[in-house]
Amino acid sequence: RVYIDDMLKVGDDRWATRWRVVAVARQHTDVIHGHDRERTDGIDVSKPDASNALGIVLAKYAPVDVLINNAAVCIGRECAVGNVDYGAWTRSFDTNVMGAMRVLEAA
Repeated sequence: RVYIDDMLKVGDDRWATRWRVVAVARQHTDVIHGHDRERTDGIDVSKPDASNALGIVLAKYAPVDVLINNAAVCIGRECAVGNVDYGAWTRSFDTNVMGAMRVLEAA
């Protein structure tokens, strides 16, 4: 959360020099609130249709010069053999690996 806020502050500074900073989030967060920028909510990078949704959003602002992909989830700490939560591993992989690729493809 601190990293995102710092990046948005940099974007606020650049906004005055005609940079366009677009924040895309799975859901609305207080971090984005208060920063003067264009924003869209509702894109979950763990979902297969994320590339299409992101592509539509990013096409409005093409070309993309800088992309910060900060989506990630953390699986539970219980990962011992015999006690693996495969659902948590799948959610983690879908967001952290597949989601990163979906964002890159859309850009």
